[in-house]
Amino acid sequence: MRRRISGATATTAVLGLLIPLAGCGGSGDDADDATTLHLVAAEYGDGPATSSKPYWEKMAKDFNEAHPGIKLDVKLLPWADIDREVSRMVKAGKAPDVALMGSYSDFAAQGKLYPADELLSVTAEANFRVFIVERCGGVRGLGGW
Repeated sequence: MRRRISGATATTAVLGLLIPLAGCGGSGDDADDATTLHLVAAEYGDGPATSSKPYWEKMAKDFNEAHPGIKLDVKLLPWADIDREVSRMVKAGKAPDVALMGSYSDFAAQGKLYPADELLSVTAEANFRVFIVERCGGVRGLGGW
């Protein structure tokens, strides 16, 4: 049985990928700032009391303060809509730099995902592989799996 990854752990892993993406120049949507990174995440809450918006706002603020020159823009979409909306963004040529969503297989089959070795240093990839094996049992395509 595979263990689930906690939200904080998953966020830490995602944030670890943001710095290498900044080196790629972000999505380039912002003419004045080529280092804006666009992250799309699912909103799991069903109202203001359970919304993840304050969490993501704090995380983006902390990230932006810790990394001057890189702006993290977070867009929350309802869980029921995120796969469809990200697909629309990709088709329109406005894919987010990072998307936390449920379905990646279609994008992988179309070759629209960055391979891990293009984003991570050898050390970071090795650490990530250990984490994935310990927590999830492994992921095909990461480091030759």
